[in-house]
Amino acid sequence: KSGVWVHFKRLNSDEAECKLCPIDAKKRVFKTTKKSTSGLHNHLRSTHPMEYTIVSENKELTKKRERMCAEFLAENSTVCPTMFHSKTFLAFFPESEWSTFPSRTTLTDSIIPKMVAEIIEKNMKDLKGIPVTLVTDSWT
Repeated sequence: KSGVWVHFKRLNSDEAECKLCPIDAKKRVFKTTKKSTSGLHNHLRSTHPMEYTIVSENKELTKKRERMCAEFLAENSTVCPTMFHSKTFLAFFPESEWSTFPSRTTLTDSIIPKMVAEIIEKNMKDLKGIPVTLVTDSWT
């Protein structure tokens, strides 16, 4: 989920309202066509530049945290991916950073498979050209 949603309230599936704009503001409600947040990002960038900067910084933090969470799960196989959204875990971070942690679905469907593919590719490169002998036992 995009960090931009901290500053917007979803009105329905096609519209979002800026929480930062005054109630009487001319343009306060925005279309979220095909669930895209680019219009919301554009509004923040032009109307609320300080908040936009924070959202942009959090986007970089999100990518970094996604990798860190995946590596943590790889090293600690007994930990459940939902841990990163538990109240106990999130209590260690300011609320503005909560959206920077990947969801269980993002971890299991996207981040971890990409990480596995990277590791396989690296291992294949490392082993390429190295002779390998396979021995089988046909006794049994």
